[in-house]
Amino acid sequence: MTFSRDDMIERHLDQQLQGEEQARFQQMIQDDEQLGAQLALQKRIDSAVQQMFEPGEAEARVLGRMKASILEASAERTEPATARRSAVRRPLRSRLAIAAVLALGAVGVWSIYHQVRDMLPTRPRDPYAPQPWRSLETVYRDTVKAGFEPDWVCRTDEVFAETLQARFGQPLLLAQSTPDVAAMGWSYCNNISPKTIYLLARVRGEPVIVLIDRADQDKGQEPPRRKGLYIFRRQIGQLVLYELTPLSSPGLLDSFYIPAFEPSAG
Repeated sequence: MTFSRDDMIERHLDQQLQGEEQARFQQMIQDDEQLGAQLALQKRIDSAVQQMFEPGEAEARVLGRMKASILEASAERTEPATARRSAVRRPLRSRLAIAAVLALGAVGVWSIYHQVRDMLPTRPRDPYAPQPWRSLETVYRDTVKAGFEPDWVCRTDEVFAETLQARFGQPLLLAQSTPDVAAMGWSYCNNISPKTIYLLARVRGEPVIVLIDRADQDKGQEPPRRKGLYIFRRQIGQLVLYELTPLSSPGLLDSFYIPAFEPSAG
């Protein structure tokens, strides 16, 4: 009988693999890094479930009755016993976990959700995907809340200038940072236009963003509602820049300039 990868993992965790099957599974783990990671993840999930759901006497009786009902229903199947165990192992594991959740109540649900959620791989956000419009203050708040990490980083002045040239038809550069200023990288948003980009930086340790777009797209910005945030504007050639900062004076706007060199085409 041929088992899927998931079945093999379940049977391994339930100690149903013996002899050649167990040896073959161990070899599969060594040859397939993804399978090994999947097994490790399942072990962590099972461990979290086991740690979270250690029922008392009353809850144990509820789980016992639920387990008995599940096993009784599965016994009514007509397929051979070996195939039947393989077919019901994963649903049984899931159903017993759900039963434990129901028995222990909403607090247990919330706790296990966060434990398991933190183990699962997250799908990276596509920075190029179309975004809904957000105010400048919302962009700042969302970026800080997400850890103040840029979507990408320009490693050289040439790439920095070429990025703006390609996106807006005009290059810009940022003067060399002082010890008080640390430029971190770029992210995208829909604000001045759907093509707006913004620079993330720390000025005297404070998170600061500078939005850049074409000046002919600029319709102005509302003053920040949050106390302790300040907005500053500057136009350089055909580009407009807005700096949002918790500092009372701009720390980056005066450092932007149009470079003398011509960015390379393509």
